[in-house]
Amino acid sequence: MGLVVLGLGGFLIDGASRPADPRLIPAPDPTAHPGAPAMGAALLSVHPGGGAPSGGAPSGGAPSDGSLESGRAAVCVLEAVTPRQQQYGLMNRTSLGTYAGMAFVFARPSMDRFYMRDTRIPLSIAWFDPAGRFEAETLMAPCPDRVAVCPTYGPGRPYTLAVEVPAGKLADLGIGPGSVAGLGGPCG
Repeated sequence: MGLVVLGLGGFLIDGASRPADPRLIPAPDPTAHPGAPAMGAALLSVHPGGGAPSGGAPSGGAPSDGSLESGRAAVCVLEAVTPRQQQYGLMNRTSLGTYAGMAFVFARPSMDRFYMRDTRIPLSIAWFDPAGRFEAETLMAPCPDRVAVCPTYGPGRPYTLAVEVPAGKLADLGIGPGSVAGLGGPCG
């Protein structure tokens, strides 16, 4: 009986040290700038034809095999959820390493605008409504340090997901008018 109690206690203690959502565990990111906040990582699924990503609702899970009905594979993206992560974003990077981009996830619809101060690589960004439907996209050029006020970018309507990728790469992920995006489970 004592062994059962010890085993149960060990199970509870080990389980208590893990977050309920494994996406909250910081992702290994050797390309991050020193001082950057740790980011999570998640699978981004995109259905280019205007339906929900396979595997469920747009904010729900991606299929466990990482595939989509359209034949596109889900890709691993860095995930910015906290205000500090979102404000820092992809600043000071010269590469995304193995990540396809960064997803900015908002708990409530947001009208926040994006800027490129201290961002070294040109980026494309797309915004998605609460149902995961594509709203808008634009190219964003790095803002040099000598510029006093950097331009800001936004879709002009509320969104809950924004995805940044290297400039010109949105279409490679199937992102564009009519597409629907969603984040699934952790990468790997």
